[in-house]
Amino acid sequence: MRSIILVLIVTLLGALNTFCFSQSLSGNWDTAGNWTPSGIPANDPSINASLGGNGTLNGGNVHTIGNINAGGRTLTIASGGTAGQLTLGSSTLFNGGTKKSLTYTSAGGKLTINNNGILEIWGDLVLANGFTLKLFGNAQLIIHGNLTDNGTGGAQIDTQGTSSISVTGSFSLTGGGGQITTGGTSTISAASCSCTGCGGSGCAGNVLPVTLLFFTGKVSKTDIELNWASASELNFDFFDVEKSSDGTNFYSIVKVKGNGTTTDRHDYSFNDEKPLIGKNYYRLKSVDFDGYTEYFNVVVVDFDGQKGFSVYPNPVQSVNEIKIELNFVPEYPLEVTLYNLSGRQLQRTMLTGSSASLPVQLSSGMYIIRFNSPEYNSVSKFLVHE
Repeated sequence: MRSIILVLIVTLLGALNTFCFSQSLSGNWDTAGNWTPSGIPANDPSINASLGGNGTLNGGNVHTIGNINAGGRTLTIASGGTAGQLTLGSSTLFNGGTKKSLTYTSAGGKLTINNNGILEIWGDLVLANGFTLKLFGNAQLIIHGNLTDNGTGGAQIDTQGTSSISVTGSFSLTGGGGQITTGGTSTISAASCSCTGCGGSGCAGNVLPVTLLFFTGKVSKTDIELNWASASELNFDFFDVEKSSDGTNFYSIVKVKGNGTTTDRHDYSFNDEKPLIGKNYYRLKSVDFDGYTEYFNVVVVDFDGQKGFSVYPNPVQSVNEIKIELNFVPEYPLEVTLYNLSGRQLQRTMLTGSSASLPVQLSSGMYIIRFNSPEYNSVSKFLVHE
């Protein structure tokens, strides 16, 4: 009897695992009690969700899920205007033939993406009657499938600042009565673009210079390895890989040459040899020969290691300036003091970021640099030569 019961339990568990687990959100994503049944979903593209009320993904949070049925509710990304990202599905599932979509099934639905927010959909965005979409600041909506209203009409789309909507497939509003407004330098780009009876700025109809298959990052020994691939490139010049310590302020770390115009797959990689301790944010910017730019999804990689610094160039060849670079963002102001070998203080400054330049007149010889703060203390030598 016991063996029969065990067999039944195993069989039932196996059957349950074949179904996608579904939850319903009403309120802030990161509040467990706002989900029914209670509990924040794991970052799993196979989990489907619905909106039982208006849903909000707060800034600073990054989540992955599967399909979302939004009904006629409001979904807000990056509440508060700080960086936040929601991804539906994954490149692996999508390229394997399974797409995940955000679908509005009732009238009056709304999607708002605030400054620095990113919504990436490995599938379609399907709109219902009277849908409203608003993007602010540097918000990004990346759709690897199609954007469509299924002929229901009345969509109101408003992009402001430097925000962008990028659609790998078709951008098609056919129901009429819609309004598209693109303010600032915001852009709407798609493989094909049509808007029947729409007012405002109309449908931009820009053809995307790059069809990106994926962009990933992982820790590799003492650095971070970034990999990405394109399925096609049109009039394409280069990728600009950008990095950030907070997910908001990005700076360029390398430019990688593209392949012009091609319909073949091309794989790219870059190793960041100077990762920061903690979270490292990376994003791709594509630039075509006409200067058109497009931003892709942000990748976050956690790096664990010992805090340290570098003085460069070392040996220092310029006697007018030395550059300091930390592999972490200091929590407290960091006192940086420069001495000669006799112990005489030559320069002192307070460092609040992860890098700095010290203007100082140095002759050839060995020098000592000291770092001091409640979280980090270190002393090292470096050489200056003519």
